[in-house]
Amino acid sequence: MIRSTALVLALSLTGCHLVLDPGDYTDENTDGGADATSTDGGDSTRMIRVSVESGADDALQDPGGVMNIAYAWISLYSDDHWGAVRFRIPDITRGATIERAYLELLIDSDAEDDPDVVVYIEPTPNPLPLTTSPYDISERARSAASVMWIDTGIGAGIVQSPSLISLVQEAVDHASWTAGSYILFIFDARQLSGIFEFWQHENGNGASPAELVIRYTPN
Repeated sequence: MIRSTALVLALSLTGCHLVLDPGDYTDENTDGGADATSTDGGDSTRMIRVSVESGADDALQDPGGVMNIAYAWISLYSDDHWGAVRFRIPDITRGATIERAYLELLIDSDAEDDPDVVVYIEPTPNPLPLTTSPYDISERARSAASVMWIDTGIGAGIVQSPSLISLVQEAVDHASWTAGSYILFIFDARQLSGIFEFWQHENGNGASPAELVIRYTPN
């Protein structure tokens, strides 16, 4: 599922907390095309929003390497849990400049809202779908770049990750990158204190899967 956006709205499921990000106002292209993008103020900057499309595009790896594909949550409770989410990226060609990039995830409990994870990508433009093979997340290659996501009490509802510009830029600079390639994010849990859990695609039959928002300038 892909849609263009004029601004980012994060409406919490508890407390009706509304977040408006003024950096993401755009002139929206609403031609109804599946791969619609939007331009910002008449310049060449564009924005796309993409969602996890199927159950094989996100997964939890439990201790002992057990893979949970058809599961409701990515539950990062301890340092031997891993998570992954995978997105197809239309339109963005190799060498584009990434101006903004972040994930939007749905957390359904304020008792599980303490992220303490390292986020990587798998450094290939064609990461395979996730499978039930043991250790299918932790044994994948990981990017040179990484992003620490450490926070406490971020609340239930739709939350934004820290900036993932370095990861997305590494992906689109890959020698084999083309429009329509994939990015697979890997969550390596540290969880020195607290726990972190967000919805997988299967929760709500794909009603609120993880989403990736990218603002970029074509090359």
